[in-house]
Amino acid sequence: MTKRTFTMAVDNAFGHVAIISLPLVAYFNRTWTNMHIWAGIVCAIAIPTTYFMAPESSRWLIANNRGSKAEAILADIAKGNGKTLTEEEWEDIRQVLKEMGDEKSSLSSTTKLNILDMFRRSHLQRTLILIFNWVGAIVTGYALVLNMNDLAGDIFANFIVTMLVELPGVLMSYYLMDKIGNEL
Repeated sequence: MTKRTFTMAVDNAFGHVAIISLPLVAYFNRTWTNMHIWAGIVCAIAIPTTYFMAPESSRWLIANNRGSKAEAILADIAKGNGKTLTEEEWEDIRQVLKEMGDEKSSLSSTTKLNILDMFRRSHLQRTLILIFNWVGAIVTGYALVLNMNDLAGDIFANFIVTMLVELPGVLMSYYLMDKIGNEL
């Protein structure tokens, strides 16, 4: 499993642990102000995992004139993938990084992008796929939570059980994304 996938899986697992702990917080703190404070504290647990485990984006580093750091991160990724790059491959990588920096400087001086650019013909298919994916996932999750009252038993216990059942599926999806990737 790549470092990026592992980081996302750990971050998501911490998020689920935080969500699982919220009914316990709600059970013992019945005022909404205390709920907000405790929810913030519990959810803040995931912040260090993302900050310390996920490397910065090479594109972002290039856009901010930090090419040597981008090259170091790419070397770390190659090492993590068990690849040893030749000097010729490193020259190709340096050339691509240089072109990305040149492209960034030419774009920033001539093009100002806005939100409507997502809906231009070149990006429309990807934008629509992401929108439908996001809406489908959110509506499904929201419907499950709304129907929590219809289940027999305690609403707090039902919520915890629902989130515990969801956690293995989420972690399995990261594993499958790593193993299968874009092959389908």
